[in-house]
Amino acid sequence: MDNKKLVDKLYEIGKLPTAEIADATGFPVEQFDRLLQEFNVPIDYETALKLINLSPPVDESCYEMEWAIIHLVETYAENNECTDERYKSLLEKADDGEIKRILKIRFENYLNNNVR
Repeated sequence: MDNKKLVDKLYEIGKLPTAEIADATGFPVEQFDRLLQEFNVPIDYETALKLINLSPPVDESCYEMEWAIIHLVETYAENNECTDERYKSLLEKADDGEIKRILKIRFENYLNNNVR
């Protein structure tokens, strides 16, 4: 399945809730996780943005599945078409959430350790 269809399927399921809400509502955690594992990497800008926007709220987690999304987004950052400015733009454009918060911290650390 191509990445666009995978993103569409994830959006049909919905944003990652907190673990407590996932338990209470029967959120399909396993299905969400399986779809994340099917992505072809590196992903592109649009896919990265859409994945970031599936984030649970800031300072919340959904069985740490947000880390799978973080690692997928970082494949975009390693892509040759991605510059520091484009990655910064991606993070600015993304909705607030735990994934964006973590990616911003990791990006700031990268910039601080790779002064050009």
